[in-house]
Amino acid sequence: MTHVDPNDRAAQPNGGEPDGGSKKPRKGDYAVGRDRPPVHSRFKPGQSGNPKGRRAERPNIQTMTEHVIYLKVPVRQGEETQWMPLYQAVLYAHGLKGAKGDARSASVYLAQTNQYCENFISERQPANMKLSDKIFEGVDSGLLSADEKIELARIAELIDLGGDMTALKVSDFERLQQMLNKGRGKDITPNE
Repeated sequence: MTHVDPNDRAAQPNGGEPDGGSKKPRKGDYAVGRDRPPVHSRFKPGQSGNPKGRRAERPNIQTMTEHVIYLKVPVRQGEETQWMPLYQAVLYAHGLKGAKGDARSASVYLAQTNQYCENFISERQPANMKLSDKIFEGVDSGLLSADEKIELARIAELIDLGGDMTALKVSDFERLQQMLNKGRGKDITPNE
């Protein structure tokens, strides 16, 4: 007796169909049904299922602003015409007017370049780095006494609160200089 696999539908007496095989006979070996479109309507090799592509998104204020900022405009420089982004052309015009004595244009130009420089610097250093951290780089706290460490912490707080070295009194600045030199291993005695 031959063994018949119960999972093999072709070996079943009714073709493996629950209704006894009453389905219409297939043409060829290709059945039309779920996930099996008719042969004539299938995609041809190399044909896209979405020939028009994805619909364009509606522009928002950011994309519109970026489009305008980077829009190339002609700028005449003597006899030559140079194409540059609109933002660059406006900044260039303010710089030229400022150089000729226009105070408002000079103010706009300097404010923009200053903002650029601040952004450029802040991108290249950690966001949580304080001015005092930069000043105290390379200082070995082991070379300082406990009182000097406390005094250094007080001066660092003054610098960070004030935003720069101008927040210090002259005496604090001189003392800071002495402690930094000592902490960096430089043997400099104060002038008395």
